[in-house]
Amino acid sequence: MDSAAVRRRSALSAKWLAWLGWPLLCWSLWAVADSVTGVAPLSTETTYTDPFTPVERAFIDAHPVLRVHNETDWPPFNFNENGRPSGYSIDYMNLLAEKSGFRIEYVTGPSWDEFMQMIRSKQIDVMLNIVNTPERREFLTFTDAYLVAAASIYIRKGDQPVAGLEALQGKTVAIPKGFFWQELLQRYYPKVRLLLLRDSLECLEAVAFGRADATVGMVGVLDYLLQKNFIPNLVLAAQVKDTRFASAMHIAVNKDNPMLRDILQKAMNLVTEQELVAIQRRWGERRAGPSMALSKEERQFVDRHPVVRAHVEKDYSPFLYMQDGRATGYVVDYAQLLAEKIGMEIFFTNERRREEAVAALVGRQVDLILAMEEGPVHRQYADFTRPYLTTYTGVAYRKEQRNLSTLEALRQKRVATVTGYPYATQLKKRFPEMQLLKYPGHQAALEAVSLGEVDAAVMSHPVMRYLIQKNFFSDLATAPVQDDSELKRSQEAIAVRNDWPMLKNLLDRAISQVTTEELNRLKQKWDVQLQGEAFSDVSFTDKEREYLKQRKRIRMCVTPDWMPYESIDEQGRLIGMTADFVKLLEGRLGTPWELVPTRTWGETLQRAKDRVCDVITLAAANPQRESFLRFTTPYVSFPSVIATRNEELFVENIRQVKDRRLGVVKDYAIGKTIRRRYPNLQLVEVASVQDGLRRVRSREIYGLVDAAPTIGYAIRQLGYPDVKIAGKTEFMRELSMAVRSDDPLLFSVIDKAVRATTPEERQQIYSKWINVEYVSGVDYLLIGQILLGVLLILGFFIYQNRRLARYNRQIRLANEQAALKNELLLEKQRELERLSITDRLTRIYNRIKLDEVFNQELRRADRYGQPFAVIMLDVDDFKQVNDRFGHPVGDQVLVEMANLLLSGIRQTDTVGRWGGEEFFIICPQADATGALHLAESLRARIDQHSFPEVGHLTASFGIAVYREGEQEHDMVKRADVALYRAKRAGKNRVEAYDE
Repeated sequence: MDSAAVRRRSALSAKWLAWLGWPLLCWSLWAVADSVTGVAPLSTETTYTDPFTPVERAFIDAHPVLRVHNETDWPPFNFNENGRPSGYSIDYMNLLAEKSGFRIEYVTGPSWDEFMQMIRSKQIDVMLNIVNTPERREFLTFTDAYLVAAASIYIRKGDQPVAGLEALQGKTVAIPKGFFWQELLQRYYPKVRLLLLRDSLECLEAVAFGRADATVGMVGVLDYLLQKNFIPNLVLAAQVKDTRFASAMHIAVNKDNPMLRDILQKAMNLVTEQELVAIQRRWGERRAGPSMALSKEERQFVDRHPVVRAHVEKDYSPFLYMQDGRATGYVVDYAQLLAEKIGMEIFFTNERRREEAVAALVGRQVDLILAMEEGPVHRQYADFTRPYLTTYTGVAYRKEQRNLSTLEALRQKRVATVTGYPYATQLKKRFPEMQLLKYPGHQAALEAVSLGEVDAAVMSHPVMRYLIQKNFFSDLATAPVQDDSELKRSQEAIAVRNDWPMLKNLLDRAISQVTTEELNRLKQKWDVQLQGEAFSDVSFTDKEREYLKQRKRIRMCVTPDWMPYESIDEQGRLIGMTADFVKLLEGRLGTPWELVPTRTWGETLQRAKDRVCDVITLAAANPQRESFLRFTTPYVSFPSVIATRNEELFVENIRQVKDRRLGVVKDYAIGKTIRRRYPNLQLVEVASVQDGLRRVRSREIYGLVDAAPTIGYAIRQLGYPDVKIAGKTEFMRELSMAVRSDDPLLFSVIDKAVRATTPEERQQIYSKWINVEYVSGVDYLLIGQILLGVLLILGFFIYQNRRLARYNRQIRLANEQAALKNELLLEKQRELERLSITDRLTRIYNRIKLDEVFNQELRRADRYGQPFAVIMLDVDDFKQVNDRFGHPVGDQVLVEMANLLLSGIRQTDTVGRWGGEEFFIICPQADATGALHLAESLRARIDQHSFPEVGHLTASFGIAVYREGEQEHDMVKRADVALYRAKRAGKNRVEAYDE
């Protein structure tokens, strides 16, 4: 595309949804819009260019109607209200239809799983709000995301609190069948038992009635359903912190229809910021106003500029960056806080690199650069707020080059900086002989250091630490700049376009009103050490940070042959799961780990006793070891299993083979654990898992007991087709880092780093190394227990049958009464909804509904140039009716008048009571001639009608036809003028405003 049609992606701020007090729904909205033209006034003469190619336009003409999925109960995004599709996604799709020329036929009724089958078989054309997953990409193609919403967990009141998805392991969770959460839970939380149901309402009912322990869903959707359906015993337990469960919603079509996807994407590109804000404000937060007082001039400025555009760096983590298409980070949240105080919206764009963003700020294509250090050059084109972000500058270097950790040491070296940041200018001034190379981004500069293209990189220290940890640059180390006061730290502010001084002043005032509590919440959320030297997701004390700074290395001992957990390869390197965990811990601690080689597990324990090594990377706690080791929180946990020859039967538990010889590896904790539980068991110590499996094959022992991953890995590696995993034991192998007991600070930092590893990180490592198959058998004990339970239940049923019969009638009566009450409540709710838009006397629409229809017709006329007209009528001499016959008779006349009007208008027209004896009619696609014809027809019907008790009455009519650019009050005023003319001309007349 040329520069005049560059796509600009913006992310709407996360909002607290305020409909029903939904306090936790964070949702981020994306828009794709045309390039900015808001600086100069728009020309009154514009040339229209069809954004669609002739082939695309032919496709639209050949397929004018799209069948689009509409859900029954998924508010506020996609639901059906009184037979009408409603919600954010519905409004968004209608907007795309207007821009592309399609007509929409919404399909309502099927479940989510049925909708998925329908789009697969091409019975519908569009899935309106759907998450992009690999499984779905097999038969669907997706547009860009336009909406993101977070997920939360709901449980019954009084149940055990739930902190996250990890706490649902072993519990039953209700999920709509086919929804993408089903795929994620099955893949990443396989121990969660899934109850697959039709929709979100059935999931809530399953939890409420005890069929499930919890359900996962969006706060807004589930809160709406809870209140609408009177389910009082459920509560929101926790937000889902696993970002994979955030619903990044796309529009999807069948993979065989790529042109439709491209047309819809083009239509999304045409959506303006103002249009998107209008939808968001309708379905999102109804903000009452700014939280700080504004002057009249400031209020006028915010009203003129309700949305400002801010540049977001792509890789300035953790302060501001894009994740899954969303703007996020400490600075983004801080900017949203300021925007809330002022009462405006922020759209985030990340299309540009820093130097391009500066040019865009000069050209008024963006309004703000959120984190920028003020300098003489920058002040020529931007105003700067007071600094709000102070960070240390850092040096990144390869670990083997520790001598390059200071600026002085880099005086004649090759140093990477990031284009658009002031470091290059400052370094050139301070160290003219330094060889400076500029890179387009922070990550690119760090990659250059890792690849040896440069000797070091200079940038924000928290940013480099975050990126090194995130991207596993395990060969890089960092150090804060301490030998140069000018470069030691940077104070960043918000750069504001300099033709908006009032915006700069507003931001300064908002910054001054940020409270300590608000700042602490942000810092706690992002765990950012703004003044310190390191960024980490581990909260170390000052004493611990100083300890790590002084610590040169951490010496580790491992089990030399215990795959897939860990092993030492032929080159003397650590491999296996532990190697990946150690990389994570190195990143979090910033201290290298050094392997101390051993030949056996016993030698590893002895080296730890002798303090030759500081840590045993994987060990189980027992009293003997706790005399010289301290054990961190377990980070590896797997069941112990029994491996036997293939011809042996399935083993249900160890008691079943208590007379057999079982092997355990010498000095392993599992052997001691089994002996304590089964002191008479015949245990044989073997040298290793491999040795044990060989003894199983030779029938020297019946079976080998060890962790499932270890035995499974050994069977595959040794190629033993005649050995199988015959069953599980009741013993779990919980393994920890074992740290020397005489160094409490070392234990503290390692334990904190282990605790900081996320379930996602652990699962990724497990999935990489583990693939175990179990041989199942007939569980005769379980069958016996089931049969016994059936017999007991049957006996109890027979015993209680007579007693229960007495209550059946009472229960049936109670159910009938409950059903009747529920139906009455639903009917009452429907009646309340109808009454909100209905005039209480005449039972036709009131001003609220008339205003809504009026605005719809104005938008349609403005976009497509279609005519429409409005008719205002007033009952002639109605005051005399009230004075002569009384107000009850007058009310009956108004009811009769409303019925006459309803029976005389077209099906597409809308009539309502405007006030008193005035009525108002909106006539779509009606020009002056058509409106005059309709008004004259109604006038004649009224003139010929005989009203009860009153007899003959007449009415006067005023007509106004839409003019381009006209607002609602303009048309109403012209119709009112025409009505006044009809009154002055003798009443019982129709007049049109045609000046």
